[in-house]
Amino acid sequence: MKMSSHEQGDGGASVASDAEEVLHRLAAATKKEYSDVFLVSDADGSAVPAVRFLLASCSDVFARMLFGDFSEGNGSETNQKRAKRSGNAREVRSAYQRATLKAVVAFSVFNDAPLLHNGTAAELVELLEAGNYYGIEVLRAKANKAMLARVTSPVDACSLLNAALEHGKGRNIIGLNECACAALATLERQPEEALNYVFCLSEPALKVVLSSPQIAANEEELFIVLQRWCNAQHADDQTAKQLLASCLSLERMSPTFLRDVVRPTGWASQEALVSAFQAHSLAQERVHGCAQVYQRSIGKVKWRSTGTPAYSETRAKHGVELLDDCHVEGKWTWTLKVELDCSCWWAGVIRGDAQSARFSSSLDMNDWLGKQPCGYVYGSNGSACHATGVDDGPYNQMGPEFTTGSKLVFTLDCEEGTLSVSVDNNETFKVFEGMRQDLLPGEEYKGFTPAVSLRAPGKVQMLQMRSLSVSSKVILQ
Repeated sequence: MKMSSHEQGDGGASVASDAEEVLHRLAAATKKEYSDVFLVSDADGSAVPAVRFLLASCSDVFARMLFGDFSEGNGSETNQKRAKRSGNAREVRSAYQRATLKAVVAFSVFNDAPLLHNGTAAELVELLEAGNYYGIEVLRAKANKAMLARVTSPVDACSLLNAALEHGKGRNIIGLNECACAALATLERQPEEALNYVFCLSEPALKVVLSSPQIAANEEELFIVLQRWCNAQHADDQTAKQLLASCLSLERMSPTFLRDVVRPTGWASQEALVSAFQAHSLAQERVHGCAQVYQRSIGKVKWRSTGTPAYSETRAKHGVELLDDCHVEGKWTWTLKVELDCSCWWAGVIRGDAQSARFSSSLDMNDWLGKQPCGYVYGSNGSACHATGVDDGPYNQMGPEFTTGSKLVFTLDCEEGTLSVSVDNNETFKVFEGMRQDLLPGEEYKGFTPAVSLRAPGKVQMLQMRSLSVSSKVILQ
């Protein structure tokens, strides 16, 4: 049809005005007195007026329902019973809420609905389902888009996850799983903020959150979440026990947390707690070794000049460093690690303690220990030296050489006056004997003190010291 010059002059504004008038008239047609069909909610029995041809124009399902036999191509009698005449207008019964039905009618007129913009999470989920059920793809897509826009907020994500799990169970609603996953992803990415709203989650939604392997929270934080949810929901202990057992791992909680937080709730069985503690113990044993974890040590043994188990030599010439631990009686063993070799690296004992050795002028802390009368040392060249009187030997080759990273286990028998050593867990061999009888004239026996004799850049780490003697204490009177 050719427009007149007057019509052409109005241009697009006239067309837009006409379109608005058409929409206005169509909207008026949906008023109760002009409508020819009612959508009746089974939820509350309320009826929403509509126009048949508008519904049919946007939905093949409505077209078959209102202008055909409404078999929907599958022979179903259920939907046939939902459409019936009531006076001059038909009634179409629906399981959806009144707000959803009003949105469907509005969408048939305006291709939009207020519910898409201000509906709750539950209302949007039901609108998505209605769009899917009635085959209104554009409505379904817009409802899906509206929900995805909401899930950036943790509180809305909680509400949407609740609604999706409630309405979507056992149904194949296109787009709903995508929205549920987006809601969960928001909670996973923002756990600190999101976990403030967990009290409003349903039990199925909480289970999904707690079970998520991608959530950026540790097991202890999630247990606190479970506690908070149970308090808010007044959940019974049986519910808490089931959620704990199915969603959380006790082995990922620290022993202290298990003892002080989990056990008092009574939600974890004694067997489960024992199993978790056992897993922690075995893990520590694998990392540190049985001896390191369980053997008894005599205090914290340290080097005299540093006050720590580590010592680094700075002198260019060999000097002496002593452990702050002198042994007069019994049998003792200690382990040293060569943190850095220094050509040559020496370790052993001095006869006496630091004070008595200095007083008798038999110890010079700034000289090689192997040449001194009170020194008994084994070196990284495999030699054992005592009172040689000169630097650089003579060397008495007795065992294997060692270097950076090696571990030396010394065994001192104070009664026998012997010193033995094992290098890197190899066979123990005796390097000195008769040490207790080597007293100088006028020297009184004061025991033995572990020592090293290094030069820069030599380093040593004291790993452990323990007694091998049976206690002489009187236990039973």
